[in-house]
Amino acid sequence: MALSAARTLVVANRKGGCGKTTLAVHLASWLARKGKTLLVDMDPQGHAGLCLGVRGEASRGGTARELRKFLEGQRDLRPRQLEGLDLLAADEELEAFEGERDGGDGLLRDSLSMGLGNYAFIVVDSPPAAGRLGRMALIAADVLVVPVRTDFLSLAGVARMMASFYHISATANPVLRLGGVVPTMADLRTRVARDVVAELRKNFGEDMVLPPLRMDVKFSQAAGLGRSLLDWAPRSRGAQDMEALCRALWRRLPS
Repeated sequence: MALSAARTLVVANRKGGCGKTTLAVHLASWLARKGKTLLVDMDPQGHAGLCLGVRGEASRGGTARELRKFLEGQRDLRPRQLEGLDLLAADEELEAFEGERDGGDGLLRDSLSMGLGNYAFIVVDSPPAAGRLGRMALIAADVLVVPVRTDFLSLAGVARMMASFYHISATANPVLRLGGVVPTMADLRTRVARDVVAELRKNFGEDMVLPPLRMDVKFSQAAGLGRSLLDWAPRSRGAQDMEALCRALWRRLPS
């Protein structure tokens, strides 16, 4: 895939606790094997950076810092360079953008456009709450991936997420398309998990439901070490599930 045709994927759900950041971090790590990749953390909690070993204030390569620079007329995107991929980590000023309007909701899209030619892929970790940061993430992307925890309460969160998706794609970002939904924290031995997956397939279609991610404590262990599970424990159940998921999503990406 040519660098000039960089793909921007956003991982988003309006419900927290669905494995959104875990998916975003590992998707970025997997795509980095295919081409130069940038991970952008739009969640003020900053968990994407923590999962990759970035602790404390993102004094360089911070998302809010780079957005401020863009508003001031600076056009050089300077992310933090990690082993294998680049990162814009959430910094302490990111949440302030919720109450501001400078640059409009297309601010992230416009700022990232300065670096599109340098990357094959950009992955955006969206915040779980509805608001400006979430809209900015959706407007910046061309592919949406929705993680869904396999319990029935999470299905309501999917409905809210899809309402935002349809609104943004019909108004501010007509190129945005759904790349797939991902059942997460799935224990398919239980009836409720199987029923949730069946409901997702009924609502979205068989092809749109990507391979599930089963529960695996090694995801948390890898995050504590600041490592991708794909690198730290590639033979683990979680890594194997993530590999299958990423391969399935890869086949769905526009060429």
